[in-house]
Amino acid sequence: MTAEPESPEPEIPDPETSGSQTFEPQTFEPQTFEPQTSGPPSGDWERVEDAGFIAHVGPLYARAADGAYAFRADRRHANLIGVVHGGMLMSVADRAMGLAAMRAADGANCVTVQLETKFVDAGRIGDWLVVVPETMKRTASLVFLRATVRAGALAADVEAGSARESASQRTLGAVHGRDAIGNGSGDRLVATADGVWKILRRRPGSG
Repeated sequence: MTAEPESPEPEIPDPETSGSQTFEPQTFEPQTFEPQTSGPPSGDWERVEDAGFIAHVGPLYARAADGAYAFRADRRHANLIGVVHGGMLMSVADRAMGLAAMRAADGANCVTVQLETKFVDAGRIGDWLVVVPETMKRTASLVFLRATVRAGALAADVEAGSARESASQRTLGAVHGRDAIGNGSGDRLVATADGVWKILRRRPGSG
């Protein structure tokens, strides 16, 4: 009986001589972002002074007429694909809705119990992004709210009195191409948010 010849062992290519591709871990060069220099459009916006978390991502601007909060998106707010990070939108929504909850609770402190956000479109760098909160219901211990996040036209001006429009007028304006900050240049719905805030009991003697 003739023995079958042994099969040669497969050769393992030497990566140094075979020309095979090697992969190096991707590294990112640190980037320096310039401070935000473009403020709000003209109108009833006031800069929010806050030495806490907001100081790191702001400035933010508030509008007393409807409790809206807004910011001008710059490169510091970008995610990996170059649009506004969803966490930034949620942070501003949380601030606007949290203060609306406190107003509904007659000034009592409130804390976020739940905040659900749906991202409809991308916020772009340079957008003036506006969060408008709306209180849906208050119980003895909870406040239910919702909000919209809209992107107005770049460097748009606010028409006088636009902040005092009713909710129905703002909705009708959006249908006819009128943006969230009162201009006729159109706007985009970027996100919607729904949330629940817990009303904290006031401490005795706190006023």
